[in-house]
Amino acid sequence: TQESVERVIFEVNKALDHAEHFAYSRSFTQHQRTKLLN
Repeated sequence: TQESVERVIFEVNKALDHAEHFAYSRSFTQHQRTKLLN
């Protein structure tokens, strides 16, 4: 049904947001670490 399709799209978008946020925070902490080392 249309509703289940929208539900899947919502879940996929949520997962992508989470992955994007995780990748951003990981690169951010790595950036902070290199700044501390220098």
